[in-house]
Amino acid sequence: MADETDIRDELIQLALREGSTFADVGGLWGTVSEKVSVADRAGAVERTMIDILPLTNPLWARLRERLIEIGVGPCNELSLNLDDATAETGSFDVVHCSGVVYHVPNPIHTLCQLRLLTRQHLVLTAMSIPEHIDNDLGKIDLLPGQSLLVPSLSTQYLAILARYWDLLDVRNAIGIDVPAEYKPDNYGPWWWLPTPSALEGWVRLAGFTVERSEPFWGGRSHTILAKRTP
Repeated sequence: MADETDIRDELIQLALREGSTFADVGGLWGTVSEKVSVADRAGAVERTMIDILPLTNPLWARLRERLIEIGVGPCNELSLNLDDATAETGSFDVVHCSGVVYHVPNPIHTLCQLRLLTRQHLVLTAMSIPEHIDNDLGKIDLLPGQSLLVPSLSTQYLAILARYWDLLDVRNAIGIDVPAEYKPDNYGPWWWLPTPSALEGWVRLAGFTVERSEPFWGGRSHTILAKRTP
């Protein structure tokens, strides 16, 4: 939605304090969706991009070029699979992660890994679905707190979801309208489709308190500002 305010930027700016450090996890996808520039302009004293792609991948060079183009100083670069993060990896006052947790087989584990990186606040965004979907191919009804595990769905449910996303101009959803091979180490497919309340529940289970919970991208996704619990 071209005219939609990016709630992620607002929440990053809200969470950052003078002298804060910041990490953007998984922000290389598309490059222009990175948030280290937002943190830079909000006053973060140190900015880090963390992504699973190796440092030899051309997207890292594209990130450097983009930051120069928009007048932002360089950021630290860390090639890391979140599953491999440990206490020795380091932590950051504010962590942003968008477009990741619905691509993983175990979102609670991934959120716990994000908690390991987070000292104060996490800004999290994921694709989400409403509790009720109804189109010409059928109906899906969920209760508050429920989510769909995509690889377990019937052909009919996948068709209903493909039509739902198509009507919202979302296509090439791997595992929904594109065939996928699901393996525990494959982070390409859409593994999960949470309702907003389910996403909030995941965040709480991982050791955060939800402070803000907002729809984003015309309701196609959902964004949460969460504070790390002691």
